[in-house]
Amino acid sequence: MNLVHVARVGAAAGSAVLGVLAFHPFNQAWAAWVALIPIMLAVRHAGDGWRTGWLSGTLFSAGTLWWIGYVTPVGAALVCVYLGLYWGAWAFFWQRVCVAFPQTRSRDNLAAAILGALGWVGLDAVRGVLLGGFPWNKLAVSQYQNIAMIQVASIGGADMLTFLIVFVNGVAALTLVRFAREMQRQQKLRPHLDFSFCVGLVGVVFLWGVYQVGQKQGDTVPLRVAVVQGNIPQDVKFDAMQADGVVSCYKESTLLVAAYKPDVVIWPETAPGSVLFQDLMMQAALNELKREVEAPLLVGAIEYAGGCYYNAAFWVDKGIFLDGQWGQKSVYRKQHLLPFGEYLPFRKWMPWLAALVPLPSDYTAGQCMGVFPILADGGKVMAGGLICFEDVLPELSRQHAKAGAQLLVNLTNDAWFKSSPAAWQHASNAIFRSVETGLPLIRCSNTGVSCLVDGKGRVTDVLTDEEGKSVEVGGFLTGQIQVPVSPAETFYSRFGHYFPVLCFVGACFFGAWILSLRSK
Repeated sequence: MNLVHVARVGAAAGSAVLGVLAFHPFNQAWAAWVALIPIMLAVRHAGDGWRTGWLSGTLFSAGTLWWIGYVTPVGAALVCVYLGLYWGAWAFFWQRVCVAFPQTRSRDNLAAAILGALGWVGLDAVRGVLLGGFPWNKLAVSQYQNIAMIQVASIGGADMLTFLIVFVNGVAALTLVRFAREMQRQQKLRPHLDFSFCVGLVGVVFLWGVYQVGQKQGDTVPLRVAVVQGNIPQDVKFDAMQADGVVSCYKESTLLVAAYKPDVVIWPETAPGSVLFQDLMMQAALNELKREVEAPLLVGAIEYAGGCYYNAAFWVDKGIFLDGQWGQKSVYRKQHLLPFGEYLPFRKWMPWLAALVPLPSDYTAGQCMGVFPILADGGKVMAGGLICFEDVLPELSRQHAKAGAQLLVNLTNDAWFKSSPAAWQHASNAIFRSVETGLPLIRCSNTGVSCLVDGKGRVTDVLTDEEGKSVEVGGFLTGQIQVPVSPAETFYSRFGHYFPVLCFVGACFFGAWILSLRSK
């Protein structure tokens, strides 16, 4: 292996390490703004740029998604290799961009950086839909604690902030190239207007975010909520021999929160671990809760109907049974199922996959929006339900907002991944749904992170133990969240997922232009 190959491998590893540092558990948000510089410099004229990019993307994915191995080690390896392909495709694209623009003038550098960002966000759009979609950990998500910067998501979603991050990386990398040439007297020293424009753009986005955060909120309804975090291990959750302990855990926690007089009590995804309408033990527990708790109950549970299994959220008025039948109720069935977790793709054509992923049967996807009415002291509040991974999908939250939701509620179960960074990575992705729609968010998790988020993406309360630990802890979180009476429709809520589509189209046009030049 010659020095050139060593340098490329080092650049790939460097970008991967910086990328990993940007996300939980390290939370070094600054690293995202420079993470792509090593690979951008390494593949500018490299003939095998795609391999360098693929290696970097695979290493990055392994460093941020290793916890998938708790469920399926083989699947974790395949996911990392697959996600690395997007980095490889982008590195190949970036190489062609650098060849097309000489990087000697500010306008060339600006054009190259814009095209690089178009390509990255365009590939993110593909990643979000291909094979069921996996839009986890976009670069923007690394900034979830930078409340001012993430406000731009209300215009173009998380993708708009990702675009800015890649653009900054591109300008920085090309500025280094141009500066080195100027120091070596290979070209004249000129003002770096591209760098100045980049700094100015970041400043404008930040200041606009500060302004948005400081805007006075309209009329709101105070909603008292109680979130129960059972902390039931995955190997216990679905064990019929331990069902009594699971039911008792949720029943006792719910009785404890009754003194708070909440407007709603929320249990996490598949809380009982059984089919709700077939669970006599759970029916008895809910009948007992009728006498103690006045608040309605939102319960995550398995539903069996019409020969199909659904991952569902049941809205039950006061959580009661009447003569063996449910009282007033409605149900939201999860629409976006997780491949290899809730259904096995290609099961009919590749039955051997069942040996790698022990999934005895598939869930069925729901078809309808889940918007539930909650009666608070200040009036009725409409809540949009999201189950598990659905709070990572921006379009689904937008559809809830369009359907009249004033509040988003996510029920999830991250017990599969134990105390790994998965839980906080999941929560950081979900925070962007609040910014995009302008709606507050309640998250109720089995093992964490259960929290309350306002419409600007600020986490206002988190369930923790005495040591501040928020994952693999049990208990309940009570709090009050301000729900807008008439939520102002954000630009993103109105126009949707337009920005990544435009980026994809722009990148395709550039690719077509390059091909036309080569054919002449």
